[in-house]
Amino acid sequence: MSTLARLEGTTVDLSALTPAEMARIGELHGNIDRGDHTLECMEAGGGEMFIRRRGDRYFAVHFSGSGCSATHDVAPETDEHKRQKEYWCRAADRVGYEAVPEYKTNGGTRVDVLVKGTVLVGAEVQHSRLKLTAARSRTTKTANAGIVPLWTSDSQREPTWLHKIPSIRVNDTDWSAGMPPAGTATATALREIEMTRCDWSGFQKCPVTGGRPCGDWHPKLVPLLGITLDDAIAGAASGNLLPIVDRSGHVYIVPQRDRDKLRQEGECDWSPTWQQQQKPDPKQDRRTCEAAIHRGIAVSQTAIIGPVHGPAPLCPVCRFPLDGAATGLSMHHDCARTQIM
Repeated sequence: MSTLARLEGTTVDLSALTPAEMARIGELHGNIDRGDHTLECMEAGGGEMFIRRRGDRYFAVHFSGSGCSATHDVAPETDEHKRQKEYWCRAADRVGYEAVPEYKTNGGTRVDVLVKGTVLVGAEVQHSRLKLTAARSRTTKTANAGIVPLWTSDSQREPTWLHKIPSIRVNDTDWSAGMPPAGTATATALREIEMTRCDWSGFQKCPVTGGRPCGDWHPKLVPLLGITLDDAIAGAASGNLLPIVDRSGHVYIVPQRDRDKLRQEGECDWSPTWQQQQKPDPKQDRRTCEAAIHRGIAVSQTAIIGPVHGPAPLCPVCRFPLDGAATGLSMHHDCARTQIM
């Protein structure tokens, strides 16, 4: 399991240390005293730690009195992790972007790969579990350094941070046998716009008014298929793929062409502090939906939204009582059809 720690001022994952970081851990064995703040746990409770060695294995151990009492394994990064970083570097190089592995940001984090495109993109390759709070903290620090973080997961389990920070998934790819050929890893969990009818099967509520489905057509985020990891890397670095926050607070990677449309529908651009901001309110800047059902014209039985108490009002077309009508229903269904035909 991933354990984030501060090693001499830089955020590291103790379960996936680079060779240089592992060498430094060996040097620090027996050379850390309380108060040095050389190695600090970033998990819940936190606290300073020192290095303990058992045979060829190293462990990060908390000093007594720390809020976190766990002993954390210290391990080098796996071959699979190295190959995924190499895949990023190769994909960037193929489209003419420089890639820098193990880049230390001025925000105190280290990204697995920095791709220097039109947009600076920092790859965060994750396989083991990592808590959402830790991922958000690391994401914010990297973004505040002027780098757009993009997390990837090749785990069959859905990570807790997926769609909470800029992130995608990678399909089942064998990283253990060797470097997969270019274009063979598929990126998933991206989104695009699809025009969808506003009914109970398409929307739980109208995205324009926030009320009941109106029967009109609205843009909806749906899975973007057929994108290789190579395409996703190139798209993020070129600015053609961007993170946005939808009105429910989820973060999705979408094409730029759709991002501009989504901003008109209430979504907003992702920023490192979006979770501290109030989520977009669907009632804010609410527009008037032009669908017939929202203009007081009943077009189906689903228009009934609540009982009317007292004498039934009269239909303005036939002048007969609106028996069984509801608040917001202005005429009989049959009369409404004659008005819109």
